[in-house]
Amino acid sequence: MADQKNTDSDATKILKLEIINDKCSGLYSMSFELGEIVGPLVGNEIYTEAGFSSICNIHGIILIGFGVIYFLTCDKFNVSDTIFSALKNIFRRKRQFATFVDEVIVNESVDASES
Repeated sequence: MADQKNTDSDATKILKLEIINDKCSGLYSMSFELGEIVGPLVGNEIYTEAGFSSICNIHGIILIGFGVIYFLTCDKFNVSDTIFSALKNIFRRKRQFATFVDEVIVNESVDASES
């Protein structure tokens, strides 16, 4: 009887997670579609009032601002560590391959000398 309660609670948890997932997906889709409708309308009004070059400057400033905020707040992003770890992996693989090739050459030369 206790196992059935655990199974029911697990099924209930899964159902609740699916409902939350469905609601989040619907909210994301709704906001995405709303942005597709409102964005061009607001963009046209701003373009009419400010002009193309001003809009490009504002857009560039906003992107630079988001970039600065991203680099200041993202703890996991470290370019040097990422690049160095990738290079270490590349050189380690090359070294392993070179060691393998050397072992094959040595084994072939030993087999040839024994014959």
